[in-house]
Amino acid sequence: MRDEPLLQVEKISKKYPVFEGLLRQNRGTVCALQDTSFTVNEGEIVGVIGESGCGKSTLARIVACLTPPTSGKVFFDGVEVTALSQKQLVPLRKEFQIVFQNPAESLNPRKSILDALCEVLSFHHIAEQKEHCDELLKQVGLNAHLLYRYPHELSLGQLSRVCLARALCTKPKLLVLDECVSSLDISVQAQVLNFLMDLRSHSKMGYLFISHDLSVVRHIADRVLVMYQGAVVEEGLTEEVFDDPTQAYTKQLLSAVL
Repeated sequence: MRDEPLLQVEKISKKYPVFEGLLRQNRGTVCALQDTSFTVNEGEIVGVIGESGCGKSTLARIVACLTPPTSGKVFFDGVEVTALSQKQLVPLRKEFQIVFQNPAESLNPRKSILDALCEVLSFHHIAEQKEHCDELLKQVGLNAHLLYRYPHELSLGQLSRVCLARALCTKPKLLVLDECVSSLDISVQAQVLNFLMDLRSHSKMGYLFISHDLSVVRHIADRVLVMYQGAVVEEGLTEEVFDDPTQAYTKQLLSAVL
């Protein structure tokens, strides 16, 4: 058992400038995240819930090193990734992957699914074996013949699973899932969630699982973070937070949905 968390987020804040008028003058800033801290351990699924606009997706992008924080630090596997340059990050990127909410915007419409998967393998200097791509699609419940299709030929649910397969190409230690099952119907959603839980059990992969679907989070997460206006207002074991919330906002959020 490792002594340190797989992911450690320390007092992350993110502010965006606000521009107004024809001259686009800076009228101040808006705070998307404020002093957010939490950890994800090896083999742990941490769920993130909260209303739209509370900062969940901004948090996902910062953890995946796609957006720099205004202040604070992110440590992955003991390394402060927020202190690294883009060039220094390249060798580490295969260790943490992100699956976005909108799969159609994540794939190049001019490239086949096979090309999209092989592009990732090539970037990280992993052998481009078609058999590997076949197996990746099967793992997420898709037929291998879809490798030769293009994004516009697939349903939204199929595209979501292709993006999940692409993220798994590098066998990451951490997977950031930003509403990755929101576009799937119930039966396919259950299949993907069961696959993620099975994968976690034998790979010790950690997940940061962001979702507005509280029932899904309750089913899959070991711990849960409740976010409100860019801050974590409650954190704890999933059953404890859902069954006995301590914060007024959490009680209101749960009562409105469950």
